[in-house]
Amino acid sequence: MEKTKTRMRNYYKQRFDLPEWFANRNPFQPEMQELLKLGIFLFLRKPDDQGRIVIIIREGQNNPKVQKLSDLIKIGIMIMDVISKDYVPTSLYGSALFIDLDGVTSRHLMQLQPRVVMNLIHSWQGCYPLRIQSINFINAPKYADIGITIFKTFMNEKLKQRLHVYTRDETVMHKCFKDIPINIRPLEYGGTDGTIQEIIEYTKKFVEKHRDWYIDDEKYKFISN
Repeated sequence: MEKTKTRMRNYYKQRFDLPEWFANRNPFQPEMQELLKLGIFLFLRKPDDQGRIVIIIREGQNNPKVQKLSDLIKIGIMIMDVISKDYVPTSLYGSALFIDLDGVTSRHLMQLQPRVVMNLIHSWQGCYPLRIQSINFINAPKYADIGITIFKTFMNEKLKQRLHVYTRDETVMHKCFKDIPINIRPLEYGGTDGTIQEIIEYTKKFVEKHRDWYIDDEKYKFISN
């Protein structure tokens, strides 16, 4: 019970501390629409055989010169919020994240300031009621080691053990998806459940239909004395 109370307090406090991530969350704003159309976050349409929700994050799709990292994170959190609300089993079975580094450049890595990564990891570990069962960096170039090391710095031992890194060759051979059934993955990732573009449209509509909930939900925060 105490752990649950602490996580709830952390969740609402983070919302107050980071308005750049948690305020102005209307998905029909131009900057939000642009990110949704790019398909940086793919929310797969079916859970895997273990009941886990699967999310593919295509980091290389955004242009660091154009899109703000805070907006990108905001979209990711918006998806996590409605998954928490609509898919209760994820609290039991958890989620699997696949972070696709194809196309990631040094400019992308420069955005990963320690404070940003620290708050992201804190959100995963100490705020959300979602159990992250695996974090998989795929299509990883050698220079991505720097960014991955920054992530690991803020992870507890349990989360570090659930982190896996796959090179481009391993990704092409689909070794990274050994636990993810073919029938829930898009074609471009060796699956049979539609194309990436179809998953982009599915994810976009999933977020957009919660517009009113996002706007109403912004008022709930925890303000410490």
